[in-house]
Amino acid sequence: MTARWKSAVAAVIALALAGCQSQWYLQNESDNLLTTDVVIRTEPPGAEVRWNDVPLGTSPLRMPVEYDHVEQLWSRQTNIGARLREDWGTWGTIIGFPIWIPASLIHETEDRRVHIYGHNQFDVTGRLRGYENAYRKVALEGEDEVEVRLVLRKRAATRSQ
Repeated sequence: MTARWKSAVAAVIALALAGCQSQWYLQNESDNLLTTDVVIRTEPPGAEVRWNDVPLGTSPLRMPVEYDHVEQLWSRQTNIGARLREDWGTWGTIIGFPIWIPASLIHETEDRRVHIYGHNQFDVTGRLRGYENAYRKVALEGEDEVEVRLVLRKRAATRSQ
């Protein structure tokens, strides 16, 4: 193998390696409590409302709910060529090599924020005499306010014989 050929192979390998991305690394994590106002309405109004089977009162009602929240910042080293290839597919990558190979030499940091919620799922039940119970599962994810509407259906009349 000639010196010129070895240099060309080394250059291609260097360019191919420049097209890689690093794995994601956790940079920062912060824990806090979030509060969401939950407004519960029933149809018809005046039904007993239960939150995780604990009586709250009659509808309509509003209550603040606190739950855990973790915000994580993840980072990785990438380059413009790799980001281009993500959207191009196989044929786009093959055809577009004159664009992404030089673009792979321009490196940058890519950040991603991840929100994780805990203890944020609740069961809401509405009860009213003469009506079937209404039930709904609620998952809170950082909203300022959430409205929960429960529709209770009248029980079918039974005849005694």
